[in-house]
Amino acid sequence: MASGKQYSRQELQEILEVALRKQAQPGDYGRDELLETARELGLSPEQVAAAETEVAERRELQALADQEKAKARRGLANHLQAFVLINAGLFAVNVLVGAPWWFQWPLLAWGLGAVAHLLALARTGDEVWLARAEEQRTLARRKAERQQAKRRLEQRVVELLAPHTAKKSDGERALDQAVDEAVDRALGMAAQVLQRISRPKDPRPPGDRH
Repeated sequence: MASGKQYSRQELQEILEVALRKQAQPGDYGRDELLETARELGLSPEQVAAAETEVAERRELQALADQEKAKARRGLANHLQAFVLINAGLFAVNVLVGAPWWFQWPLLAWGLGAVAHLLALARTGDEVWLARAEEQRTLARRKAERQQAKRRLEQRVVELLAPHTAKKSDGERALDQAVDEAVDRALGMAAQVLQRISRPKDPRPPGDRH
C-alpha cells in the first residue's frame, strides 16, 4: 500500500513538468534520456513514440492556427487601409465639388462594416483558430491522398498499356521506314526528270550528230 500523500494524474504531470524545467533548459535532453526517463516511469517505447507523434501534431496544429490568425489580421489591416484611403478620397472629391455634403454616408456605412470586422476578429477565441487549422489540415491531407491515388492510377494505366504501346511503336516505325523509302524513290525520280529537262538540246539535225 502506498504511503504518504496521494497525487492525481494531473498533479503528477504538473509536478514532473515543473521539476524538469527546474533541472535543465529546453533542448538539454536527447531521445535516449527521454526513453530512459520513460522507462523509469513505467512507460514503453511504443507509448513514448505515440506521445511524440501527438505532441508533434499539436505543434503543427498550433502553427497552422497561428498562420490563420495572422492571415485574418492582415485581412483586417488591408480592410482598414482601404477604408481610410478611399473615404479620404471621397472627402476630397466632396470638398472640390462643394455642397451638398454626402461623403459622410459611405463613411458611416463602411465604418460600421469595419467595426463589425474588428469585433468579429477580437471575439474569435483560440479554439476557433484551432478548429479552422484542423479543417485546413484535413483538407490538405485529403488533397494529398487524392493526388497520390491519381498518380497510382496513372501508373497502373501506363503499366497496362505498355505492351500495346510497344506494339504500336513497332508498327509506326515500320510505316515511317516505308514512307521514307517511298519519298527517297520519288525524289530520285524527280531529280532524273529535272536533269533531263535541264539538259541543253543539240541544235544539229539528228543526222549530223554522229
